[in-house]
Amino acid sequence: MTSLIQTIHETSQAMDHVSPEKRAALADSMAQLAKRLADHVSALDDIPNHYQTFLMPAINDQITAAEKRTEKAADQILTAAESIMKSLSKMKGDAAAEIQNQANIIFEATSFQDLVTQHLNEIRLRMKELNDDMLALQECMITISSGSGDGTAAKPRARKAERPDAHLLNGPTTNF
Repeated sequence: MTSLIQTIHETSQAMDHVSPEKRAALADSMAQLAKRLADHVSALDDIPNHYQTFLMPAINDQITAAEKRTEKAADQILTAAESIMKSLSKMKGDAAAEIQNQANIIFEATSFQDLVTQHLNEIRLRMKELNDDMLALQECMITISSGSGDGTAAKPRARKAERPDAHLLNGPTTNF
């Protein structure tokens, strides 16, 4: 499928090689296409604003709530495990050794909180990237609908391929 921009470019180039009558018909066709495109762009104009005003804050609130609940759960688990360890000092034998082993497993398992936080931070980065894309889309739509397109090239993505804290991300990934 040929892109809209490619079609406009090819039509524009073809205008140099056709008769004046055909050129007028092509120009009229392009003008109608531009008007329809502007109408569609105008209909979409509120999407980036709605996203920034309502969706992004709601998603961020949910991420923050998940982070706080995870931190609280990890703290409760660690506190209980520490209490078990204190009680072990009064016990001896195989039962104490088994309880000690299980408490150690609990201590190790609480690393989930750090991993969840890392994943939530990754989601935050992706949300910022999406927000930046939405702002760029809105800017493009405003330019198109105002008819002030100057043909500037798209801005490159600001996010680096490598995260500065990538060395810390040794936990499980979402690539299953």
